[in-house]
Amino acid sequence: MSCWFKLLALVSLLVVVVSCEEEFTEEDLIASLLGVMKEVGISEGTLTGIEKIAVSYKPQLRETRIKDDNEAGKAVFEKMSAEIDAYVAKASKADQEAHKKFVEKVKAQFAAQNQDQ
Repeated sequence: MSCWFKLLALVSLLVVVVSCEEEFTEEDLIASLLGVMKEVGISEGTLTGIEKIAVSYKPQLRETRIKDDNEAGKAVFEKMSAEIDAYVAKASKADQEAHKKFVEKVKAQFAAQNQDQ
């Protein structure tokens, strides 16, 4: 799966989170992503590493949200996603496979959301 598709899947999950929550926060986004990753079986150790990466981007994500700057937000999200992908690539094979399941799950959620519209 290409990194571009993974990014699209993650951004799609962001859209789902934002559309379902009246008060969207960066913490909501991170918690949602980590929750889905945990559901598909990514290990606690890898989740901790992913969380550290994601938390480091909170100030930038918050700033783009406050400024309502979608382009800057997308750029920050792409950078975060690339860093997470690089981290997962060094994780165990089991975590790499679980990450693929995560992407597939997000892809399915995105498809279902677009069918309803």
